[in-house]
Amino acid sequence: MKSYTIEQLLQYVYKSESLSEPGKEFYYSDVNFALASLVISKIDGDYVQSLKTRIFQPLNLTETAFLNTPGDAPLGLADSYWDRYGDGNIENISDIQIALTSGLKGTDGIVTTANDMKKFIQALVNGNLVSDTSLAQMTTFLDVPESAREDHGISGY
Repeated sequence: MKSYTIEQLLQYVYKSESLSEPGKEFYYSDVNFALASLVISKIDGDYVQSLKTRIFQPLNLTETAFLNTPGDAPLGLADSYWDRYGDGNIENISDIQIALTSGLKGTDGIVTTANDMKKFIQALVNGNLVSDTSLAQMTTFLDVPESAREDHGISGY
């Protein structure tokens, strides 16, 4: 399975046309997170090191890591399962998931344990990671266009 870099992802996106006008339809996209990771790298020198210095170490997230390559997956990493074809057949897609997430700085690549995730969420909601204003924006529910409600069965995010 081939892994892709953020730059390769962005080249693909830049060549693609928009799926709709802003605010008309809802589609999930990692592109803004990819761009944010490049900005962080430009400011701090290295995105992954910035995560370690600014988040992992201060919160003592000792069971959290970034996968640079599929070979970096730690022993004991929980398997990923998916009903890929929507036919009720649940498959173990761990190899696919690791290949897709490895190296995608900003959009994926972080693995953690339930214990470290608990520490992270507690720090986030207790104001130890972002300002109260940012947290309020992050937790404000946004309605999605009617097409997303009909096509995807969701009312917002």
